[in-house]
Amino acid sequence: MAYAKEEMIAALNTLSPELMRAVKIKMVVNEIYGNESPERMLGLLITAATAVATLYPLNMAKETILAELTLERPQPGYVDSDLNNSPITRTRLTEAIKAKRKKLNPTGEQ
Repeated sequence: MAYAKEEMIAALNTLSPELMRAVKIKMVVNEIYGNESPERMLGLLITAATAVATLYPLNMAKETILAELTLERPQPGYVDSDLNNSPITRTRLTEAIKAKRKKLNPTGEQ
């Protein structure tokens, strides 16, 4: 995560003057007409950047730092993966908990 953030900040510092000019023009137009918030303009910029990024070829063999990081989704130690991956098991556990609660508190008082 930290590496990705550092890469994003470094890239933002090298944005082209043309892009900054276009963003500034859009901000001025929004300010004059008042029909779009700055967040909406930023959303449009993010959408455009994301669309271009999907076309960017990323060669993991050349990305040595990313290769060293072994990008894998972390598995939290407190999650029961069998329970997490099985809706039937979760439902059975929920019913068992409800039954135990009812047995402990038959009147249903809080």
